[in-house]
Amino acid sequence: MKKYILLIILVVAIGVVALLFLFNLASTPSPADSPAPVADNSDNFEPTQLEKAKVAVFPNNNASAAATGKYVHLSTSGLDEAKTKRRVYFFAASWCPTCQAANAEFLSNLDKIPDDVVIFITNYDEEIELKAKYYITYQHTFVQVDANGNEIAKWTGGDVNELLENII
Repeated sequence: MKKYILLIILVVAIGVVALLFLFNLASTPSPADSPAPVADNSDNFEPTQLEKAKVAVFPNNNASAAATGKYVHLSTSGLDEAKTKRRVYFFAASWCPTCQAANAEFLSNLDKIPDDVVIFITNYDEEIELKAKYYITYQHTFVQVDANGNEIAKWTGGDVNELLENII
């Protein structure tokens, strides 16, 4: 009798695991379900979307970084103010060690960033539209854009020296 009970428990357990697996498989979106990258090349993002979802990636950055206007968190007002400057999106995540190192490097070398360059710290986890627009697949990616939001240059990782080498 004990063998039958043990066998029934084993069959039920296997059935539950199989059902959980099938449920997980059915609820996982396929790449075909993902939205296609946005082909729009304008900077006309809804301010409410940008500001509403905005979470500072590095909230403890010092005030001198913001005061220089060279290394700031992404905002619609910042984009508007930098229309005449060379603009670079830095797709960063607070959990990314490479991003943390780059952040520390930029903060230590603000004086090396040219006056006509603004680096926008862009939340990798939340700026889904921008990631799709510029085909960003991982954090610590930099994208230089023109005044209309068209990509000019893109590179991965780096510090101030790599910024100076890659920026056009």
